[in-house]
Amino acid sequence: MKNFWVIFFIVFGAKVVGQSEPEQKFLLTQVSNATELSELQLTDPYLSPITYSGLGIGFHSESSRFFSPDNTHYSYLNEWKIIGGVLLNPTFSSSMLYAAGNYQWGARYHFRFQHGFQLLAGSSCDLDLGIKDVSRNINNPVNIDLASSINLIALGRYDWVMKRKTIRIELSIKSPLLGCMYVPLSGASYYEMFSLGNLSNVVHFSSLYNKRGIDARLTLDVPFKRVIWKFGLQYAELKYKANDMVFNRNIWGIVVGTSFDAIHFGGRKMKAPENFISTRK
Repeated sequence: MKNFWVIFFIVFGAKVVGQSEPEQKFLLTQVSNATELSELQLTDPYLSPITYSGLGIGFHSESSRFFSPDNTHYSYLNEWKIIGGVLLNPTFSSSMLYAAGNYQWGARYHFRFQHGFQLLAGSSCDLDLGIKDVSRNINNPVNIDLASSINLIALGRYDWVMKRKTIRIELSIKSPLLGCMYVPLSGASYYEMFSLGNLSNVVHFSSLYNKRGIDARLTLDVPFKRVIWKFGLQYAELKYKANDMVFNRNIWGIVVGTSFDAIHFGGRKMKAPENFISTRK
């Protein structure tokens, strides 16, 4: 009988303690991957005063996660994208090979309104690197785009609830505010700049005065069994000037990709926790 009461109090005490302890929360990482088919227009006066146009293909990946499971208002954004393409001048007498990549990290605040609408707003810092090659040029066949900016970022979401599925419409916007950029002098060769050390007036401070642009993406998220398919349109326009030259980069494209929530946990047989907190909510 004594052993019975000992076992009873142990089980009862463990149950009471388990009920009093707060339920542990786990953070999910929202991951989106997409392939982009784009039309490009590039104007680079260092290589040619003529605008080159063509097609490009790229890949875009981003992930977001809340900083803390106890505060679902602040999240970070981790994003990178690459693109490559072949462009031609209007007379089809010269071609340009183009390859570029961009990485950005930022933080956003989540504003939640009624009727399924959300607004995420914040800022980010990015690094932009691109290479343009016009093999027809003899002295200066290559130019490098290198820049870093502090950006204003925003994302609007609207959930359209249907009978069996919830369709999400998203519009993301990114615009540069302040930063620095590399722009060579017109006519100066890369041999002169790097071999002879003539790097004067190649690094410039950028602001809304000499660098303006917008990178917008409109997507439609359609949920299926285990993944969310993403379909959308992309538009990016960038214009900057330095050393008496004006550069332009315009991109229009279509986006097809997937989105899902991921979590890291240890052990092959360890089950995923039930208390998921995703930035999608």
